[in-house]
Amino acid sequence: YSGEVQPEAALITLDPTTGGILAMTGGRDYTTSPLNRSVKAYRQPGSALKHFIYATALEKNYTAASILEDRPLTIPLENGKVWSPENNNHEFKGKITLRQALRESVNTIAVQLVEAIGIPIIAQQMERMGIKSLVKEGQVNDLTYAPLALGGLTKGVTPLELTAAYTSFANHGNYVKPSALIKILDHQGKVKKEFRPEKGKPVISPQTAYIMTKLMQDVVENGTGWRAQLPKRPAAGKTGTTTDYTNAWFVGYTPELLTTVWIGNDRQEKSMRYKEGIIGGGTAAALWGNYMERITSHLPIQDFPEPAGIVWANVDPETGHAIPAWVNKNSYKEVFAENKIPESASYKIWRWFSSWPKKGKKEKSPAPESEDFPDNTENNRIEQFETLNFNY
Repeated sequence: YSGEVQPEAALITLDPTTGGILAMTGGRDYTTSPLNRSVKAYRQPGSALKHFIYATALEKNYTAASILEDRPLTIPLENGKVWSPENNNHEFKGKITLRQALRESVNTIAVQLVEAIGIPIIAQQMERMGIKSLVKEGQVNDLTYAPLALGGLTKGVTPLELTAAYTSFANHGNYVKPSALIKILDHQGKVKKEFRPEKGKPVISPQTAYIMTKLMQDVVENGTGWRAQLPKRPAAGKTGTTTDYTNAWFVGYTPELLTTVWIGNDRQEKSMRYKEGIIGGGTAAALWGNYMERITSHLPIQDFPEPAGIVWANVDPETGHAIPAWVNKNSYKEVFAENKIPESASYKIWRWFSSWPKKGKKEKSPAPESEDFPDNTENNRIEQFETLNFNY
């Protein structure tokens, strides 16, 4: 063959609840290249690593509605130099929410989150969620901004490792170790040993896992992963593309199955810029979508299950705080853990009013009547509340 060498690809599918490996391919042609890239090829994950940063942020005091500023950054490094990360399009959007930042894979926001939360905490959480190959020692290591925030890891991850780490999201906050064995039979077909799936290890809350799933669903429906969309079937996931298009990823899942697609060259420095076009995360997303549409076609369509402790609230787009819907006509719905709702003053008062006994019940009112609210029936309370003006 005298033409241009074509890139390789790897794919792996897990049952996210058991970790069972359901499908695996390690390359284009085993007879010419027997390397199983799904388990032996370490590659930089690029933006496919960002979700672990966002999950850590949600476990802290951030929400999907938190507002940060996409702006030029100057990050001082330990060697005395400074680093100024850029976005893929070399533009800055100004104030955006965490949801928008993840949907559009904004680099500067990921860097700011690592800076605010701290490198040790981010690295520790990544390891808990299944990223086991972080290099933590030596002159070149992963305990700095570029590797953690942008996925430029020193050693990289294998497709199997990255897929297993995503069980933390797909399995309701529980990391599951992947397994390829169900049972061992002898020559007569008798069972010699049976393997039971390991119990998942809680690494993030079910609420954080669900919110991350909804954010990744937005990535597929409206963001960089749009080519992974499945007809009428919900899907969540994230693209990843490394510098100069040397690696292309898509990691995604439905309520039933979790799959990773990787595309790249065995010579890691070789770019996937071809005269026919560029191969990036969008290409991996398209392959993922084509494959997943086929293997889920026999399954009933169902939504991602919502755990207890989740609240959908109206949000003021200017502040990122929860408000009653009528306070701002431009409000939008966002998903929160019920103990982490960023409440405005008006939302707190509205919630207080809403908690009063319903009309006709004989429960004692939580607050005495006053001249302002002489009638404590629910309709009158809400109608009078809506006429008030609040500085929220």
